[in-house]
Amino acid sequence: VGSGGGMGTQVVIEAENQVAVFAYFDLILDHMARVRKATTCARIVLESNPANCSAVTDAHLDKIINLMVEGSARYSWYIDVLLSLARGLPDADSKSALKIMRKMLGPANGFLLVLYSGTAGRERRARELAAQQLDSSKLVGETGMVAFHHALVQLFAELSSGLNNEVEMLVQSIIPLHEVCAHICDAFCPYAIRASFFVLLVESYTVTALKVQTLVQSPAIWQVLAIFNSELRSILESIANHGDEEDAKQSALKLQPSMKGPSFIEAGLWFCITFLHKHAAIDTLQADHKSCLYFLERVSKRLINIEKARDRAAIDRNAGKRPAINPDRETNNVIERDSRQFNGKGER
Repeated sequence: VGSGGGMGTQVVIEAENQVAVFAYFDLILDHMARVRKATTCARIVLESNPANCSAVTDAHLDKIINLMVEGSARYSWYIDVLLSLARGLPDADSKSALKIMRKMLGPANGFLLVLYSGTAGRERRARELAAQQLDSSKLVGETGMVAFHHALVQLFAELSSGLNNEVEMLVQSIIPLHEVCAHICDAFCPYAIRASFFVLLVESYTVTALKVQTLVQSPAIWQVLAIFNSELRSILESIANHGDEEDAKQSALKLQPSMKGPSFIEAGLWFCITFLHKHAAIDTLQADHKSCLYFLERVSKRLINIEKARDRAAIDRNAGKRPAINPDRETNNVIERDSRQFNGKGER
């Protein structure tokens, strides 16, 4: 990629290079089964380039799908090519998103739908993750079914973005609401995967033109909110230097974005804001639901205030001033008060 005299020039040159290389897209796809870097090249050619993404044909899609089906090569990097394609499509292009979705559903017996559904499926995922951690080979993690599963969830979420009714209906038929929520609440599931299910919950069930009447009434949704409240509070405790080294490590994982998506906390807050805006009328909620939302609001405000306090402290340090407040002491007081009120349950 060339470099220009400024960011705008560089972007133009990158786009020109993408267009030039796209002329060889068929050849790149043909090499993907043998050369891993060809997959990276295919992804880069499509990234943030609506023109190239719109020019992808049925034959191109079939090549990618066949790589996974005919060669039994269910590798996450093939899904990553489709993810780059989905993210690069023009907003108005819902037909291409539906086309990709149907291609993924085409293979017999749901061969590409690695979803770890039900309690047994989630337990199997936990066992596979444990086995990967015991194996010193990094390749196991990159080629494993859990990595493919994670990429698949990200793809479905991206294809559902906006008001894409037909794709949303297909996703809802494949992954019911209670299943999405169960994955988010699964303590044995990595935070990165739980974050992707949060995005799926937003795109397929919350921001939708379809009428999802059961969203507010669903016990699974309120279980998600209660769990998320608990996760937020544990971060506050970590910020206030409560807990041990393992608690601090877990808090860092919650706040860490993946290579292809937001952090668990960012995705969860995105869902909460969207859910409250579109679905939750406060006068129709039960008392325990109101309590849950009240605590969520308090904790979210505390996190925002802590960030503001840290920003002010950083500015003061750069200016050689002594910080005017002690955010840790302030945080401690709030945590102690909220702990007495909620006692670790996320709701009264």
